[in-house]
Amino acid sequence: MSRTEQQILDALAIGEQSASDLFQAMIEQKTAPFLGDATFYFHLRRLGKGSHPMLRTSHDPDSPFAEARVAITEDDRRVAAGAADQVELDGIDYWLGGVHLQGRRSAWRWDEEAGRIVAG
Repeated sequence: MSRTEQQILDALAIGEQSASDLFQAMIEQKTAPFLGDATFYFHLRRLGKGSHPMLRTSHDPDSPFAEARVAITEDDRRVAAGAADQVELDGIDYWLGGVHLQGRRSAWRWDEEAGRIVAG
């Protein structure tokens, strides 16, 4: 998952929040805010899809998506604890910076502690 998506899940570790509060927390967390609300909501929807979603939303279709309530799932807790891998659970089919990531195995990952790409 992308760094933005990981930061979304990390921010949700404190508990359920509204999508707008979560967006504000993300903006405050960024060293150089670049994330717009439409892109942010795209990430929320993506994390909520699949047979093993990383988050869940409760949303009244007659209300703005910003009012949706967002929370992590048990699958996300397992991934965060290192007991499961999100790509292995649901696979990936996503374009990122001109690279088409797909399948259930990652050829590489970003190692936050080392600050570099490592073999998957």
